[in-house]
Amino acid sequence: MPGADAKQAAVIAEKLRKRVAATPMLVHQVEVPVTVSIGVAANDRTMKFPAPDALINAADKAVYAAKHAGRNCTRIAA
Repeated sequence: MPGADAKQAAVIAEKLRKRVAATPMLVHQVEVPVTVSIGVAANDRTMKFPAPDALINAADKAVYAAKHAGRNCTRIAA
């Protein structure tokens, strides 16, 4: 999300998470609930990562934090 800081990206991610949770998949004519866990990291004034790999790793850790928090949630990288 070019131009978004971590908090703005998390707001958008949370809207996406809620939309996914509200839209079940149709599998063999059966509605199946779907959820997502989202990790957010940003190179903005609050977070600075020296390389793209560091940014991706931070987002990945935030995804795992969301999963450990019970899944179906959004977490911002520390």
